[in-house]
Amino acid sequence: MFPFTFYSYFLCFKLLQLCISWPYVYSIMWMLFCRDHLETYTSDYTAQVLVGYCVVYIFMQTFMIPGTVFMSLLAGALFGVFKGVALVVFTATAGASSCYFLSKLIGRPLVFSLWPDKLSFFQEQVNLNSCITCVYFCWKIIRKLFLSLSGG
Repeated sequence: MFPFTFYSYFLCFKLLQLCISWPYVYSIMWMLFCRDHLETYTSDYTAQVLVGYCVVYIFMQTFMIPGTVFMSLLAGALFGVFKGVALVVFTATAGASSCYFLSKLIGRPLVFSLWPDKLSFFQEQVNLNSCITCVYFCWKIIRKLFLSLSGG
């Protein structure tokens, strides 16, 4: 089997760049080029990569920044399937919990200060229909959907 080196990856990448104009082929070749370097770096600095990955994933999940799907795939590539799944489960849970607590601590007082009359009306409606809250919310959503589709 021919051992791939930097120059062979670079040559394959340039040939594909000249012949094929599909953007995903570039990313596949770039991942193949970087795979060996990522594996070496991860094996040399496992703790730093692990802490950095966890911090970035939890930050992205807390502030609802798109891209956690790619971070999940990166966990499998960096740490293997089973360690990656465990890491993704832990960081996704921690990020979602921190998002909830952040919105409860900061968002609730902010919303109450901006729209007190609307929120008091909303709370009254929820309290009136507390026995059938789920059905009530589904009815409100379906009604709003039909009104928006009918143009009314």
